[in-house]
Amino acid sequence: MKKMSMILTAATVAAGVATAQEAQQIQLPPEILAQLQQQQAKPIAIEELEKLMPEVVGKVNGKDVTRQEALTLIKDNANALRYFGRVPAENLPAELKKFIQDVLVEKMLVNAIDAAKMVPSEEEAAKLIKEKIDAELSNPDVRKQAEDQLKQAGKTLDGYIQEMAKDEKVRQSIGFERFFDKLFADNKVGTEESAKKFYDENKEMFTIPDTALDAAHILIAVDANASEEDWAAAKTKAEDLLKRVQNGEDFAQIAKENSACPSKEQGGELGTFEAQQMVPEFSEAVIMAEPGAVVATPVKTKFGYHIIRRNATEKMVAFDKVAKDIENMEKQKFVENFVKEMSAKDIVNLMVVPEAAPAAPAAPAAK
Repeated sequence: MKKMSMILTAATVAAGVATAQEAQQIQLPPEILAQLQQQQAKPIAIEELEKLMPEVVGKVNGKDVTRQEALTLIKDNANALRYFGRVPAENLPAELKKFIQDVLVEKMLVNAIDAAKMVPSEEEAAKLIKEKIDAELSNPDVRKQAEDQLKQAGKTLDGYIQEMAKDEKVRQSIGFERFFDKLFADNKVGTEESAKKFYDENKEMFTIPDTALDAAHILIAVDANASEEDWAAAKTKAEDLLKRVQNGEDFAQIAKENSACPSKEQGGELGTFEAQQMVPEFSEAVIMAEPGAVVATPVKTKFGYHIIRRNATEKMVAFDKVAKDIENMEKQKFVENFVKEMSAKDIVNLMVVPEAAPAAPAAPAAK
């Protein structure tokens, strides 16, 4: 249900620009490029798919969905044509039926959000998108990065917002969110109360194994091809930061400001893990430390130097750490069941998949 979520983060704001920049940065040798291009499946001829479709491919709420509508959608989707180009001929009818089912489901849901008047006007959509983007780009540095990338593409943030608001698919995605948010609220799905009930009734799912470790770290990264001087500088920096931790400065804040690991966003917290999931030097240092203690010296691994704190391992994953995951799981399950039940009532898929031919009898063994 990808169309049900507005993906309007800074990365998305400049997705096209970023992709172009990445393409420019990755320079593969011409012979490798040619080989990769040869390996890519050729898009299937649309006529091959047309031959497999009846004139009416399905019905939604009693209304016909024609072969021509489906073909138009496929023609406009280069990925779909390439995908069907990779499918063996004998499997094409079944894969095409799945594609048609997705088309029918989308049309059914669009009808539902239209009937419920959930799709915003362009003006309303622009306001909602701006609010979402402002929240995503609350960090000034992230906002400037997004604005700079858009500028390289000859766009402004306000212009991008207006462009998104005019896009019917974007407005429909907002409509989907509203539609399902109302259903979630009406049915009390994905609430903190329902998540806590699930948590309490399924405690075995959240029990932490006795072998699990828990740690936080600050990584001073060193490149694999770094010189001895680079390693020495990283060690000195790690030792200086360790002294600050030992003198009572906040571990999480130092991690956020200095660590090269993405875990810095959580103050260096790695959560629970098994020893074999980490490089040996790291796991050994955690195992040897007392719960709550910071390892006395920086630990060297192939990634650089780590300042490590072993955390006490709980018997259960705390509810607040999994509450959102449980709520999202409940919502996803609700949507799947809702769409399944609605489809059974409102959709007729008229695509025909021929039965597989019976296997030929085995030849008699030679005497």
